[in-house]
Amino acid sequence: MKIKFHPKIKDDLKKMFSNNPFYLIPRLLEDIPMKIRFAFQRMFKGYDNSFYYDMGGYLEQYFIPAIEIFCNDKLKEGSDEKRTEIYSTMLKLIDEWKKQDNGCNDQFEENNTSSKMWSYFGNHIGWFWD
Repeated sequence: MKIKFHPKIKDDLKKMFSNNPFYLIPRLLEDIPMKIRFAFQRMFKGYDNSFYYDMGGYLEQYFIPAIEIFCNDKLKEGSDEKRTEIYSTMLKLIDEWKKQDNGCNDQFEENNTSSKMWSYFGNHIGWFWD
C-alpha cells in the first residue's frame, strides 16, 4: 500500500522543520521539560529514554557513523574479497543516504535510500563481526 501525499507536503515539512526562528523557537520551548527529564534520567540511570521517541534519529546520529568508521578501518586493514565487497557497498549506500539529506528527501517513497541501506546492513550483518 502506497500512501499518497499532497505535492506541497515536502515543501511544507522542510519549512516547518527548518531553522527558521518562527518555527524553531516554539519547538525549542516545548522540548525544555523533556530535556530536563532526560538529563535526570542520564544522571541516575546512565542513559535516557530519548531512544524510544526517535529511534531513527538515534540510529542516524550514532550508529551510521560507527558503521562508516568500521567499514573504512576494515577496508584499510584489508580483508577477503567478499568482506571488501560488502564493506565498500555499505559505504556507497551510506554516501547515497547522506546525499539524500539524511533520508529526508525521499522518506515518503516506498523503496527509499534509507530502507535500502538498512536492508543491506540487515542482510549482511553477519559479515560485520571480526
